[in-house]
Amino acid sequence: PAMGNNFASVDALASGSQAQDLAGQLDAFFASNGNKADPDALYYLIIGGNEVIEATLATDNALATQLVVAAVRAKETAIHRLVAAGAKIILAPNFIDVGITPQIREAGLSARGRKFSKLHNVLFEKMLDRVERELDFQLIRFDWERWVSVTLATADMLRFTNTTESCLALFP
Repeated sequence: PAMGNNFASVDALASGSQAQDLAGQLDAFFASNGNKADPDALYYLIIGGNEVIEATLATDNALATQLVVAAVRAKETAIHRLVAAGAKIILAPNFIDVGITPQIREAGLSARGRKFSKLHNVLFEKMLDRVERELDFQLIRFDWERWVSVTLATADMLRFTNTTESCLALFP
């Protein structure tokens, strides 16, 4: 958006080069804020899941791994850019196990989804450890994968009636 504070875009990639992707989102944010990040604001960095899904669907393991590695590297670059511009507080959740999602399960790719979700989260945690050592900012980690896992395990208590079928038709 030209104004406001939400620069997220559906189908954005962390490692992509289009205007809707992470680097483009940051460019738009900085352009509308004089190339500065408010040190009193909370920056919520949740992106990279589309690369995990693409990796799960890819048939080439080397390409799939490259997609996940590129997503994590792009998020590291974004954190560096934000902190260099003045950001002091960044909330950075990991990613869910896409192997549990109806679309991936129904495609028979649950194990592959788990593999690339785990790869993302391991690389992501290592990257967060590194930027925490290198940069002067407050990092808030959120284990989104665990939150989803616990929520599904307690679905009956939470009165969820359907945790297996999709509410969206994403794949034909």
